[in-house]
Amino acid sequence: MIIDQNLFQNIKDINGYDYDAYKVNNEDEKVFITADNLIYIIEDMICKIENLEEKYEDLLRDVEDNYKRISIEEQIDWNDRW
Repeated sequence: MIIDQNLFQNIKDINGYDYDAYKVNNEDEKVFITADNLIYIIEDMICKIENLEEKYEDLLRDVEDNYKRISIEEQIDWNDRW
């Protein structure tokens, strides 16, 4: 598969792994990725997405468990004595 060099660099940056790629006809902007490497890239991206979803769910659960909504009265330090 032939893809843009910038896209390939973004994939490497996101996944944190240096995949094998070959330049196409000495063009600086295109690289060739083997089918095996494409499968590895997709598998790594799926794992990355699953990890991010898990972190998001943990953060959401943490927020729901540990933080309460502050009423307007509490925000402006209003009390019944006034």
